[in-house]
Amino acid sequence: MKTLDSMLRLVSTLGASGCTTTVQQASGGRPVLNNAAPSQMSELRIAESALTSGNMEMATTLYNKILQ
Repeated sequence: MKTLDSMLRLVSTLGASGCTTTVQQASGGRPVLNNAAPSQMSELRIAESALTSGNMEMATTLYNKILQ
């Protein structure tokens, strides 16, 4: 019962104080880099995933690209 009383006091205190949120925007951030040319390892992982999912066309294209 003591726990219930403590919980009710906490809830009533929170309700009486109100809840507020603030939104803060970051300034001076760095731009996201564009990954125009993925590495061979990432191409290999994508090809393996395509092969596992049954997309033979994509897997073949990527494996051929890696071999060139």
